[in-house]
Amino acid sequence: MTRATPALQIDNVTVHRGGREVLKDVTLRIDGAGLIGVVGPNGGGKSTLLSVITGRLPVSRGAVQVLGQSPARAAPRLGFVPQAAGFDRGFPISLRGMVATACLVPGLGLWRQPDRGQEARVDAALARMGLSDLAGRPLSALSGGELQRGLIARALATEPDMLLLDEPTASVDLDHAERLFELLCGLGQRVPVIVVSHDLAQIAAHSDRVFCVLGSVWEAARHASAADLAEQIFKRPAHCARREVGL
Repeated sequence: MTRATPALQIDNVTVHRGGREVLKDVTLRIDGAGLIGVVGPNGGGKSTLLSVITGRLPVSRGAVQVLGQSPARAAPRLGFVPQAAGFDRGFPISLRGMVATACLVPGLGLWRQPDRGQEARVDAALARMGLSDLAGRPLSALSGGELQRGLIARALATEPDMLLLDEPTASVDLDHAERLFELLCGLGQRVPVIVVSHDLAQIAAHSDRVFCVLGSVWEAARHASAADLAEQIFKRPAHCARREVGL
């Protein structure tokens, strides 16, 4: 990716799922590092947008470029963080072992012992998320916030060029939510960090930009408050404000 190449470029994209049009005429651009919030009601298309960016869902019309490549080619350079609430905490593995699963061979499902370089990246990711002292704990002994930070550490162990998170504060309390977003702000100084969240207060307080998703996608005004975002995503028609946006 050259300096002039955007981190994410979506042009006139329409997406269908199960025979239903979920997103229509989506155009947006993200040029570089920053914390990017994505908000919208349930069923509005947020998860679909993430699936398009990560290459898990094809588009019906339009073009998508991620880090200057097709989503499928860019996928190994992306770090994806699922919701902690959907993660099996009963799996018999330590926090460090879970983070080290980032060393699985893509597409083969094979486990191999991490080499020294990979071990160093795992340790660095744990340290960055403030989890070094908890590395030996089983997942079942972690709080929701600790597990969520562990999932972020797992994504960071691959040294991604873009980080995408699905509802990172869904299973944590207010204090952990604030801490998580502060950590994400730090990560966003180096790479694009795209966060799908219902937590409008944290998104409004910490995001450099916010995109609203409701059948289409539009960018909220800079420095919009949580109340402003709620007004837009729950009362604004789905056909409004389709325009290209960029830094």
